[in-house]
Amino acid sequence: DYMGMISQLVGVLNGIALGLFSVLLLITMVGLVNTFRMIMIERTREIGTMRAVGVSRRSVRNLFLWEALFLSLKGSFYGITAAAVLGTIIRLIPFSPEGGLRLMLQEGHVHLPVEPVSIIAAVLILAGAVLAATWMPARKASNLRPVDALRA
Repeated sequence: DYMGMISQLVGVLNGIALGLFSVLLLITMVGLVNTFRMIMIERTREIGTMRAVGVSRRSVRNLFLWEALFLSLKGSFYGITAAAVLGTIIRLIPFSPEGGLRLMLQEGHVHLPVEPVSIIAAVLILAGAVLAATWMPARKASNLRPVDALRA
């Protein structure tokens, strides 16, 4: 009897978490677009110099995209590491089995299994979102004419 209700509760909580993740991802993407626009503006002369010495538009665009990808992977690594450390600390704290956490307890300690597939999926979704958010600023940077960029 209880398993049906628990499964429904888990489904609802997963839906709420997915909704929150989507909203946070959208907010992050807007911030990334603005950040990379500012980076492009600050590097206008450098972009003009690179284009003047023969660097292709594609290479300039890819330079911005690779930078964004590496930053997202670095942030993902630090986030996963922090979550693992925090999770380990929380697992060390004993809880009373009569409390509201009893569904998540195993031998008096919090047990939240994490699947490696979900971590990999989250990192891939984040990397894709970062690349999508930085695509337009990178494209705009690659389309700068060397003459105009060097005058800036």
